[in-house]
Amino acid sequence: MVKARGASAEFIVVYDGFPAEARAAFQRAVDVWTDHVVSSVPIRVSAVWEELDSENTLGAAGPFIVRFEEGDARPPGFDVDVWYPIALANARAGRDLDTGIVDIEATFNSGFSRWHFGLGEPGPNEFDFATVVLHELTHGLGFIGALTADGGTGTLLVNGGRALPFAFDLLARDCEGNPALDESRYPRPSDALEMLLTSQTLYIGG
Repeated sequence: MVKARGASAEFIVVYDGFPAEARAAFQRAVDVWTDHVVSSVPIRVSAVWEELDSENTLGAAGPFIVRFEEGDARPPGFDVDVWYPIALANARAGRDLDTGIVDIEATFNSGFSRWHFGLGEPGPNEFDFATVVLHELTHGLGFIGALTADGGTGTLLVNGGRALPFAFDLLARDCEGNPALDESRYPRPSDALEMLLTSQTLYIGG
């Protein structure tokens, strides 16, 4: 593995119900992110191993989120009315903005029968647990957005009672570098935004 230059972060994971082999695979995924994320604030993860409703559901992870309103005291570099995953917000602020919550909640399906926990190649029809955890932790760290295309219309998902972007959405650009959140070009809702979101011309910049 190539370590990102200067990357360093501490992850504190609280495991609930994990067998030893699942915990070891989860920790391998955590170790990858430890070497690629920069934060002076420990990143706290709640990891639960339990049987989910569907045997085919692998699991999920997501962040607690924070936003600032006009007039709020906020650290430099934060926009108002934007959802920030708390681990990202803490890293930017250089301090824990809410000590009463974990940063990421993760749950994985103990009832799924085709997990591969080892270091070797998964067998036929097996799913590599460490890879799935790595993917889900990505969302928990901030790779999550509210821009969505549904039924021929592009819009923003409603979170906390309002349709507001995530920090990740601020980086979405069209092929000319115009922000996807530019309502003069891409009103919300609109078919123009839907076309952008489902095209091959959307990218992340900034």
